[in-house]
Amino acid sequence: MGKRSLTVLKERNTAGEEKEIVVIYKQWNCQLIGHGRGLAEMLTGYKVTKGFNPDDKRKKVASGAGCMAAQIVMAMKEQFPVGEIYLKPAGTRNCGEEYIYEVIIETEKPIEMIVTKGGEVLYSGPADRFKKWLKASGRI
Repeated sequence: MGKRSLTVLKERNTAGEEKEIVVIYKQWNCQLIGHGRGLAEMLTGYKVTKGFNPDDKRKKVASGAGCMAAQIVMAMKEQFPVGEIYLKPAGTRNCGEEYIYEVIIETEKPIEMIVTKGGEVLYSGPADRFKKWLKASGRI
């Protein structure tokens, strides 16, 4: 049986307050070198803006946290169109998950990840540094 996870997408406002947007339940391959690495790769290089210019040709741009959350869901479902990925309401926990991947989205700031396993924080920092942390920690 595979490792299950929750990916919790949160919006952080300018006052530093966080609000959950949605929770994504993933059924298989949710270990650090599977889902963790894939999620970090997907998030690396994204620019979250307030509004957007339709002439902007960057591929990794999102107009706010809601747009970013929709792009994350879309990318995950593109890999697994049927099954594997399920949306849950904000606040959902205790679905048999082993890992929780929190994605903190704040306009004009690097996207952050906090990864926990059994309540222990394994990683907390920018998504674009997650792969380096995996390698440095000897996990890959």
